[in-house]
Amino acid sequence: MVGSSKHNSSIGFTLVELLIGLVILSILITVAAPAFNDALATQRLRAATNELRQSISLARSEAVKRNVTTDLLLIQRDGSWSNGWCIPNPDTGTTECFDTSDGSSYDVANYFSEVALQDGVSLTEDSGSLTQIGFNNWGRTSGCPRFEFTTVSSNRTCALCLSATVDGRVIVQSGACPTVCPTAGEAPNAWSGACP
Repeated sequence: MVGSSKHNSSIGFTLVELLIGLVILSILITVAAPAFNDALATQRLRAATNELRQSISLARSEAVKRNVTTDLLLIQRDGSWSNGWCIPNPDTGTTECFDTSDGSSYDVANYFSEVALQDGVSLTEDSGSLTQIGFNNWGRTSGCPRFEFTTVSSNRTCALCLSATVDGRVIVQSGACPTVCPTAGEAPNAWSGACP
């Protein structure tokens, strides 16, 4: 046939093209890895602050609903909030959290909620001495407890601060906790600045 010819070409990459592709891929991975680590750290902090936010909301709503003071208590082990917290049912007379390390028996009816903080996240309370947050029948609490959640990403400390205002509002801010109770509302996506 005139005008038609079979063109036989090899399909694939040359060694040089393959090496260039691998170099570009390794550069992209090197650049993306810290951002990925920060995203994971931020997600850990976000999940932990949401756990405490939900617990505070539950304790406050139960106090108002039952017209009785309801407490959110720290699990008493080493005096650290990093072990978790609970909300005992005030109707049962329970005054402490269940702790598996001391061998005490657990009765689910004694608690509205019990939370163990996930691994890799540390939690400290601003004053260093607070072991509970109490909400009265109006849903108010005394003082302004502030909790700092921290985790490590790429050798940097990432932090979020959760504050419970006197009127029971919860405000989350990126970074370390301020020395005074925040007066402004929570910024949208406050957690996005957790890893500076």
